[in-house]
Amino acid sequence: MVKAKWLASLSDGAMAIEGTPPFDVIPGELSPWLRLQEHLTASGLHITGLRIQVEKPGESIKTYNLPSYRADTLSGKHERWQFIQPMQPLSYNYGRVAEASWGGGRAGAIRGRVPHIFICAEYETFTVYLFVDQIEGAESWVVVRENTTRPS
Repeated sequence: MVKAKWLASLSDGAMAIEGTPPFDVIPGELSPWLRLQEHLTASGLHITGLRIQVEKPGESIKTYNLPSYRADTLSGKHERWQFIQPMQPLSYNYGRVAEASWGGGRAGAIRGRVPHIFICAEYETFTVYLFVDQIEGAESWVVVRENTTRPS
């Protein structure tokens, strides 16, 4: 397995990193993601970009980015991609999931669970999901889902 974590760019220019104080894993306390949400509420900040970083021994670090909203406040243009007028997500979210892998034998036995880390950007009418496998860390998938109700 690889080490996968989220990194959130904040509206004050700071970077929040899963596994790094104050967003490290502390047994018996809120998860790093929920502590980030509390921090955002208490400080009046918001996330401007979210990505997944994957580390595998002997390989370079891989980074997978969601659409970001780091616009220049005067021009409204993306700080890095000046020709793009970005859409600001209503919110960002994160999670981990595992899917079953079915065997090819007669019994159709489950071979195991394939863990994935995901992040998503929610917009008014759609949500963009980015999944990265946590076995090899070399594959990612982007899924766009139409929202049937507005994200909360």
